[in-house]
Amino acid sequence: FGKIKDVQDLDYVCGWYKKAAMLVENTNIQVGFVSTNSICQGAQVPILWNILLNDHHMHINYAWPTFKWNSESTEKAAVHCVIVGFGFENLHDKQIFGEAGSYSVKNISPYLTEGSNVFVMARKEAICDVPKVNFGNQPRDGGYFILKEEERDELLSQDSGIEKWIRPYYGAEEFIKGKKRYCIWLKKAQPSDIKQSKILYERVLAVKNFRESSNAKTTNGYAKVPHLFAQLTQPDDKDFIIIPRVSSENREYVPMDFMSGSNISSDAVQIIPDATLYHFGILESRTHMAWMRTVCGRLKSDYRYSKEIVYNNFPWPTPTDAQKAKIERTAQAILDARELFPDSSLADLYDEVSMPSELRKAHQQNDRAVMEAYGFAKDMSESDIVSALLKMYKELTE
Repeated sequence: FGKIKDVQDLDYVCGWYKKAAMLVENTNIQVGFVSTNSICQGAQVPILWNILLNDHHMHINYAWPTFKWNSESTEKAAVHCVIVGFGFENLHDKQIFGEAGSYSVKNISPYLTEGSNVFVMARKEAICDVPKVNFGNQPRDGGYFILKEEERDELLSQDSGIEKWIRPYYGAEEFIKGKKRYCIWLKKAQPSDIKQSKILYERVLAVKNFRESSNAKTTNGYAKVPHLFAQLTQPDDKDFIIIPRVSSENREYVPMDFMSGSNISSDAVQIIPDATLYHFGILESRTHMAWMRTVCGRLKSDYRYSKEIVYNNFPWPTPTDAQKAKIERTAQAILDARELFPDSSLADLYDEVSMPSELRKAHQQNDRAVMEAYGFAKDMSESDIVSALLKMYKELTE
């Protein structure tokens, strides 16, 4: 690849695409590859396909978007693949294939959807006027601040006075599966609070020693504030939307929720401190999920929801006041439907087999309200939604 920026983000398979493009450039030879779908998702797309389309002048002439690889092996790997046909010659009859057959399109984008050759680039700021997303808090503590439920109970049995310094702690597992973990949170603690508690003092000292002994210079620096998490993004006593950074591909919707500021988020989630019901409704919609599924990266086959690729590049609608109010109502209905099942985790509620009809109906009503705000037809397919969003993205970024 030579001196290509961010080449370290490319899979090994990208080398085959580059090599093939070099061999068939200026010929009428067509190339067809079956490969992992990562070459058409996430951060790899603008790196790889910018080279193939612009440097080697390739054209995608047929494609089969993501499908699950089947084999005769008894232990089947969870591999998701695509089929991509490309060449220097720009064929007029371009085909996108699927389980239901194929259909002709004018152009196939690097995301294997119908549409222009748009690259969704990682960006630090959102392209629309929406609340900022942050990573959750990062401890870099050697594990001394993070407590399992039984550890928390044991510490409180020794010193009940430290209860106000122990908070519920949420990563993706705790949020989705309802697991319980806690953390020692000393952001507002006075030096005397730490010094007067043997437990707190020993824990902070252990964090200090851990950070000082680290080979990472940045971690060493945090030894100067050993009572604090290394990176703090927690909004003080303000509710926020929590989004898991990794979520199962088997869910139609990535579960999100509002969370009280008294709960501490880990860096396994992302948070939106200034979000409203309207923002929640858009983010939990079929429209946003279609965008996420197309542009996000993957961890094995699970979705990796990133702020730089997914959220910051998402084209938001411009609803009327009535449309916005309707989305707020349907968003609240989703939250209300969840409350009907207090003993069920989000993993239970969003399993496609066990999802309750009340919740599914609430999501469907929210989907329709969001589609209406975009001006989309209610029977629009997911691929058509993505094509329309990519067109909006191109207009917003140009």
